[in-house]
Order: sequence, then C-alpha cells, then structure tokens
Amino acid sequence: METLGQASSLAACKPRVALGNPIVAKLFAHYIDVLAPWYDLNESLLPFGATVPAHALECPILFKALIAFSATHKYKALGQFAELATAFHAACVRELLDSIEYEKPESQGDYLAATCLLRSYEILNGTGPQLPRQCKTDKPYVADSRKEQRHLLGAYSFVASGSINLADRGLLQAGAWNYLREEITVALECRRPVRISRDFEYQAYENMPDDMQANYVSYLLARIINLSFGGQVESIPLENRMAEWHSLDAALNVWKDRLPATFEPYSTAQIAGNAFPSLWMLRPWHGNIRLESLDDEVANPLCSCRLTISFCSRNPVGYVSTSFVGEK
Repeated sequence: METLGQASSLAACKPRVALGNPIVAKLFAHYIDVLAPWYDLNESLLPFGATVPAHALECPILFKALIAFSATHKYKALGQFAELATAFHAACVRELLDSIEYEKPESQGDYLAATCLLRSYEILNGTGPQLPRQCKTDKPYVADSRKEQRHLLGAYSFVASGSINLADRGLLQAGAWNYLREEITVALECRRPVRISRDFEYQAYENMPDDMQANYVSYLLARIINLSFGGQVESIPLENRMAEWHSLDAALNVWKDRLPATFEPYSTAQIAGNAFPSLWMLRPWHGNIRLESLDDEVANPLCSCRLTISFCSRNPVGYVSTSFVGEK
C-alpha cells in the first residue's frame, strides 16, 4: 500500500470487497492465526478466533478494528502496513462514534469486541520505540499501557451500556472478561480502582468449566483491588472493610480448594538450558491462575486498607500481554 489515500479508500469498502485485496486478506489471516489466540487464553469456545472473524465479514466496525490491529502488529514487527493501520483505525473510530447513539442490544458484543481489538492497537501505538519503515528488528516492542486509555474507556462504556449475563457463554461475555483483565492490569499499574459497573457480578458454581475458573478468579482479583485503592475506601467503616476482606479471602480459598486435577501440570520435565522450573499444562488457562490466598500473599494492614498484591509465576490470571513480539 503506497499512500494513506489508497489505504483510506480501501478502509471505506465493505469487508468482503476489501478482502479482495491480497494484503488485507493476509492481515485478516494474520489475526486469525497469530493474534486471536491471545484473546482466547481463557476461552475454550475460542470466540475471538472463530466468532470475531465470522462476524467481521458482516460488521464493518469489527472488521476495521481487526484489520487496524493486525496491520499495526505487522508494522511494529516488520515495518510494513503503517498506512493501512492508520486508515482502518481512523475509519473504525469514526463509525464507532457515529453508531453509539443508535447502538442496538444485538450489536453490543461486536462493538465490545471491536474496542478490545482497538485497545491492543492503542497499546502498540502508545509509547515506546518507533520502528523505521521497512526495518526488521529482533527487539521486543513494549508499550506503556498507562499512557493511553481512550479505547480502554471505550470498552468500559460498552460493558456498562447494557446488562451482561456472565453465566452465558458468547462473544459478549468473552469481551467483558477480556476488558476486565486489561482493566485489572492498568488498575494495578496505576494503583487505582477497577472500573466495573455495579451489575458486573459473577457467582461461582459447582463444576464450572476450567476456563471459567480462571475468569472467576479475575473477578475476585478485581474486587480485591477495589478494596485496596481509591479515596472512597477510606470512607468505608473498618468493620465493613474487614468483613469484605474475610469474605474475599474465604471465596478465594474455596475456589483454590475446588480446582479440578486438570489444573495440575502433566509434566515438570526441565527444558535444557533453561534455569527456571518447567510446568507443562494442558491448556493456557490452567497455567495462568496461580494466585494464592490473601493471608499468605497479601500484606493486610486493614486500618488503611492499602494492600500489597503479589502474584505467582507467569502471566497473572491469563492477562493478554501488553507486549506483542515479532512474528509467530
């Protein structure tokens, strides 16, 4: 793609028309093969890998978000497709803003998924080294996710725009969990409360699917953070804070005690040349939820309710990494 004008013309096309361009088709496939699995770390039904591409063919906003994210990832990794990334992002944002006033309930899942993809675009285009065009690099690109939060706020607006039944499984629910994990990441970095609506509630139940076990502990972590940071915490009577603390501690211990055997590694065979221990897990969500009990892992000065939250190994609770490194 030679010019921004050409890229903008392509971004104005309907999805199936734009996919007639081989570069756009390649970027669409790059999302499916390389990027979508990051979003489905805690989703056994693979909604971002299966549902998002299918819906994107009929939803221009979701399609533009997908191409913008895929193109900017290629640009950061290989120095290619910067014009396409810019053009599709700009077109997506315009259409998303124009549609907010007329949003239909059935569009909530597609639009929320689109803002999740735009959030990754935002992270990659936040702060950090800029790659010269046509320049390959072996160095990972790490952006500061605290600097830009506009699309994160956009995702929150769609989470809060209508009630979400988290007991269901689908793209809407997957988008909500994806938003929550990214919001938790930024809340911890900024030492602030997690932005969740009052009706964002999830109750554990017996025989929860393994991936929902990981989502549930993310929900508990959000509540722990909101008991830890923010000026409003100081206005809560100490006895109420203590009651909430013990309630969360009990819920976390019950969750941990009821984890099925599938969460145990199937092997600890050491990788040659790797100084760190190896844990071989069946699925991604089995290895991303090592959060210990509050009594063991969290300093608990309830008088001020400033809690130091520490996590165990690997990506905490299956977060999508804020660093997308090179080609797969």
